[in-house]
This record gives sequence, structure tokens and C-alpha cells, in this order.
Amino acid sequence: MLFRSVAALARFWSAAACNVAPSTQLPVGNEGALARLALQEINAREFEDAVRTLWPLTDVATKEGLLRCIADLQQLYLAPLLAEFLEDPDPAVRAAARASLRLLTFHESEFTTKELFADWLLRNPSVRYVDLAERAAREAEARTERARQVQMQDSIDRASEFVRAMTSRKPGIDWAAIQTRMLVDSDKVLGACLAVLAESLAAGLPADDSAQARQAFCRALLQRWRVLAADQISLRSKLLEVVAYTVRVEDAELAPEVIAVLLSQLEATSAEEQMAALRGLRRFPTVDTRSRVVRMARALDRKS
Repeated sequence: MLFRSVAALARFWSAAACNVAPSTQLPVGNEGALARLALQEINAREFEDAVRTLWPLTDVATKEGLLRCIADLQQLYLAPLLAEFLEDPDPAVRAAARASLRLLTFHESEFTTKELFADWLLRNPSVRYVDLAERAAREAEARTERARQVQMQDSIDRASEFVRAMTSRKPGIDWAAIQTRMLVDSDKVLGACLAVLAESLAAGLPADDSAQARQAFCRALLQRWRVLAADQISLRSKLLEVVAYTVRVEDAELAPEVIAVLLSQLEATSAEEQMAALRGLRRFPTVDTRSRVVRMARALDRKS
């Protein structure tokens, strides 16, 4: 008889089964896979009749297995059957019913009363199992993306605060520490840190400065600027401006190199990059840079 086959299958879903996955309480392994195949061959209505026949005749462990079988059948027709045991007096049966109904419906939390499930069923009268599965997958993806965004924002905030602290500390700025913290793979972290540096260094470099570390940092920024794609205009502009802010006029080798880059960017096709170059050139008020800036201003005036 069918109810005997169902009773035999239920042991694969019992809490005591050695091949039950802890996270889902569903059978795994070769025997578990065969049991699941056998279960899927049973008609849902016939399975319900078998469960009702077996229920008063079985122990708690078998009842737990039967409830998990219902969930694994993936037939929402059987959800009301699970709901009947949500408030069962036996805590093990009650817990198995709640976990199984949540697994079957992909509900965010367990149904703890029959009324809660009835309300859910009223709002989802014709929903299919596949619909619930797809909805749960989309919601899980959305939660993952929200968590990723929160984590990214936390990284941005911590890096920005670190750079702000390093630029305001006394004595001097720890350029090596800033470089380690901001020159990472994330362009968002880099952009946020560059904004902090542009604000902190706008008035000039501190007097108590470590030239070697600062120049190494500047060259690292310049190298990052050189490898950035041309379409990353905003980040390239921020980088170039901060590069200029980390150079002193008296830096014999570095200053001419940076000035040449800034002057070349006056010919950039992007107005944002041109303005970044102009702001950077204000740090180098030489005859040549002033002449180029004046020529550019006149050219812009003629265009307007």
C-alpha cells in the first residue's frame, strides 16, 4: 500500500538521518537522491491521503520526515496540510512544520500560526511554486546587491576618514599610509579619497613634509592617471588635480614632469579635464604656464 512506501521514504527526511543537509533538512548523497526521485513520482493528492493515514500511527521522528517530504514535493497544493501542524503541541513537530512551510513557500520568515498562513494564501491565491522560487531568487540577488553597496560605502567612508586624519595629523602627512589605503582596485574608494585630498591640500602642502614619500605618492598617482581609460573623465580630472597639489615647485625632476602633463591637458577635449589642469597649474606660476593659461583664456573668449 502507498502509505507504507511513504513511511519508508520519510526516514530519509527524518532529523536522525545521517544524509540530511543541516541547512535545508533535505536528503543528500546517492540514497537521498534516489529517495527524492521516488518521492517526485507520487501524486500530491495520494501523498496527502497517505500522510493523513500514517499520522496517528507514527512516532515524532517519522512525522518530522513526512513534513519535510511535503516541502520537498514542491507542490503548493500541500501547503495547507503543512499549515495544520504549525501549532502542534509537540515542539519538534511544530518546528518541522514551520521550517517546511517556509521552505515550500520561500517565505521570508516562518509562519507561526495558521492565521498568518491563511492571510498569506489569501494574498497569493494562484501563485505557482516556480513563481515563488523566481521571486525568492530575485529578492536574494537584491539583498546581496544591497549588502554589497553597504559594504562598499563603508569602505569608502573608512578610507576617506583615514585620509582626512592623515592629512591633518601633526607632524607631517603619512604619504605611504595614504597611498596604501587609497590606491586600491575600487575607483569609488579612490575618487572619494581624492576629493578629501583636493580639499585638504587646496591651501598648499604642510611645511613639515617628507619629500621622498610625497614624491613617491605623487608618482603613484600619476601612474594611475596614465593607465586610466580615457572615458573615465571625472576620475582622471581628480587624479590630475591632486597630482599637482602634491608637488612643490622646487621638486627638480618631478615638477617639470607634472607641469608638462598639466599643460598637455589644456588641449583635452573634455572641459572637466581642462579645468582640472588649470587648477593644477595655479601651483606653478611660471612665465611659461602663465603664458599658456592666458592664451587658452583668450581662445575661449573668442569661441564665446
